[in-house]
Amino acid sequence: MRAPRWGSGSTNILEAIVQRIPAPAKPKDETLRALVFDSVFDVYRGVVAYVRVFSGQHGADSADQADEHRLALRGERGRRLHPENVRRSRRCTPAMSVTSSRTSRRTAEIKIGDTITDLRHSAKEPLPGFQEIHPMVFSGIYPINTADFEHLKTAIGKLRLNDSAFVYQPESSVALGFGFRCGFLGLLHMEIIQERLRREYDMDIIATSPERDL
Repeated sequence: MRAPRWGSGSTNILEAIVQRIPAPAKPKDETLRALVFDSVFDVYRGVVAYVRVFSGQHGADSADQADEHRLALRGERGRRLHPENVRRSRRCTPAMSVTSSRTSRRTAEIKIGDTITDLRHSAKEPLPGFQEIHPMVFSGIYPINTADFEHLKTAIGKLRLNDSAFVYQPESSVALGFGFRCGFLGLLHMEIIQERLRREYDMDIIATSPERDL
């Protein structure tokens, strides 16, 4: 039997996507509402939050804020999600169904599910975002060298940016010193985070025995 040619049927798939996925709804007003659905740390630009614009416009030199944290954000020019990270020369609008980026100075300030709105005409109600994820397994993570605490804090904050299921808070131990009590979805999630700290951030860490949330 002859194998199907690569790309065959792609036209039908694209047509089905157009028919089944609705177009962006017309906004009820021009107030800026954009939902943060992902965030990463860029070495050159700092914390970058990816947002979808539901109403209003935003772009370079706009003064926006994250609703829940009342955080002022510095606007960039809009960028489409594209393999080559294409920058747009004009403002992003909901009619384009595009995503764009925002930058912040501290990793803890960005939270997936936040609503970005305009400082001058703030939205009264936030967009329905992501449901809060409750961790099921907890473990303490401490640096082997106590002088690496700030490095560990920065590394954990960067990992938290694009993993909303990972939570942490500072804690101290008489035997281990300063560290963090971290929450995970499960044992595999815990192992992945710990391994990423070792491989990506060259951290020498001690992890306490995991405890399940009852």
